[in-house]
Amino acid sequence: MSVMSSWIVYVVNLSLSLQCFSLLLIWLAATYAIIKDGLLLFPWSLVKLHVNAKNQLRVVRKDGQILNELSLKDDSIVTPLLTIIHFRLTHTAWLQQLFCQRLIILPDSVEAEEFRQLRVWMLWGQKSKQR
Repeated sequence: MSVMSSWIVYVVNLSLSLQCFSLLLIWLAATYAIIKDGLLLFPWSLVKLHVNAKNQLRVVRKDGQILNELSLKDDSIVTPLLTIIHFRLTHTAWLQQLFCQRLIILPDSVEAEEFRQLRVWMLWGQKSKQR
């Protein structure tokens, strides 16, 4: 996405300083995303996900902090090739609820059966919880 965005900025007729500034922002955002989500170098990077028998989601960060009482957002994506879990803390300040977190899971990063169970829970388990 960063390469495509950079190409668009390059093609559009902008001043050189505006192009350089836009490219700098695009590449800084790409670097942050790679370090945070891809390489898990930050202490607040998400490393573990757990769904318990009570149908509750729990996430563990790299620094060991456990995030409980999470609510799964409706715009989470569930496919066999990619699953994006979009969640937010339920009992936090108003401003923190605006900023949701995402956890990206690819099929080769977990065992096949666990990945299937997670996808089934996201598609069907949450709907039965709301009833």
